[in-house]
Parts: sequence; structure tokens; C-alpha cells
Amino acid sequence: MTLEKTGHLRAIAEQYSYSSEPLEDAEDQSIGAFRRLSNQTAREARRDGEGPLMYDFDGGYDFGDVEFPHGDAKVAGLFLGFVKRDGQMLTVSGSATYRFTDTFTDPLDLRETISEDLPIWLTDLGGSAFDIAGHWASSFSAAYFVDKSMSVYGVFE
Repeated sequence: MTLEKTGHLRAIAEQYSYSSEPLEDAEDQSIGAFRRLSNQTAREARRDGEGPLMYDFDGGYDFGDVEFPHGDAKVAGLFLGFVKRDGQMLTVSGSATYRFTDTFTDPLDLRETISEDLPIWLTDLGGSAFDIAGHWASSFSAAYFVDKSMSVYGVFE
């Protein structure tokens, strides 16, 4: 099953981009993937300097606000871009691709609300679990100070 077929791709992508927070204790708990992407890109650009820039990312997120079946899902991705230095600034341009994966199981959420030890045959109510996947992309451009003490981006270490 794809996010496109469920009709949830746009809502998932928007929540991820603007208001998602990682489920795990990530180093950067800022709200929304676009802000996290800005921080990560600034950090990587300062570390690597001028030239090609590539890094991957992934994490678990709660998309239950979009639609109940998308509770704890994963989004992974890859940023590909280029960094150019101009005096005290680093200019970054590139694109990020995102992959959403989730497995729909336990329609009444019994394992989460009662006990994770409940048998799957009971909590799936005789149904079959199925995977849900989706993908999307975004373009990106930004300018950062080379000296991170002069910037609010990429200060998470």
C-alpha cells in the first residue's frame, strides 16, 4: 500500500516538514524536518567546507494526527547538494529525498494501550499486517555563516 493510494501523502509530508518531532532522543529536537535539515546541512557544510555535500538521515515519528494507522512510522532520506564559500558565508544548494515506511497492524492499538506482550494473532483481530510506503522530495538552498557562533543554524552538537 502506498501513501498516494491512501490519500495521506501530502498530509504526512507537511506534518513531517513543519511540525514533526523525533520519537527518540535525537540531538536536535527542533520542530519540523525543514528546521532539522537546515541545522544538519549547516553542521555538515561547516565540517566539510566547499564542494559536494551528501548525508543521510532517518528517524521514527508519530503521524497519528494525520490518520490513526500512521502512529509510529519511519522517515529516512538523503541530502545531495553543493557548498560554495563566499567570504564568511557558506552557500548550500541541493535536494533531499524522503522515504516513509510503516506497517499497519493491531487496528485497535491493543499492544500499545494494554500490553506489548499480547499475541499478534489476538491484536490483529484475524487480519493481516501490511506495509505502507511513500516518498517525496524537496529542494533546498541556504546561506550560513562559516563561524557557527554567529548563527542559530547547526549549533546542535
